[in-house]
Amino acid sequence: MTLIRNRTANAASMQLPSFEAESNAPPIAVSDDSANPSYIEGLTLISAQGGIELVTTGPWANTGALINNSDLTLDMLGTFDFYPDNSGNASRLDFWSEKSTDGITITENQGSARRVEVSGTAESTNTKSSKVSVWAPGEMLRFAVYDSGGGSISLIQPTVLANGSVTVTGPIFFWALATVKAV
Repeated sequence: MTLIRNRTANAASMQLPSFEAESNAPPIAVSDDSANPSYIEGLTLISAQGGIELVTTGPWANTGALINNSDLTLDMLGTFDFYPDNSGNASRLDFWSEKSTDGITITENQGSARRVEVSGTAESTNTKSSKVSVWAPGEMLRFAVYDSGGGSISLIQPTVLANGSVTVTGPIFFWALATVKAV
């Protein structure tokens, strides 16, 4: 991994942006229309550093969108996890991220597309790689999904029975990214 800097600050004191976020929102019914995808809503930051924050104003306020409030343009890599409730339907989910400076004009984040085949017979947590390229200062970022396989899918919280009597839940969606290049 390479860090490109055009700053005079000491590299040891520079905190590179990263974040971990999760959604425990109500189940997300996944749209089957690519022109009107579903968005991962209800994201909360578990940890964040270097200027990554939740969007609190404008059209994407309080939707779970993130904003790059650093003074660096970022390339980030990481993972996302999700848990689909397929209700017995096999399908295919297409994920990608989008960027915007105003919440109205949207640019799809090239390199972020991920396709997941969902079994019609088993539900399980899925983990995929995630990439954000050229995330500029002041730009907002959100995650989109649609069902391109003709099934009927919702994203839900996984629930397990632990130690015979304790119900343990997990997030509907988990997303973690770390900076690999900053300019």
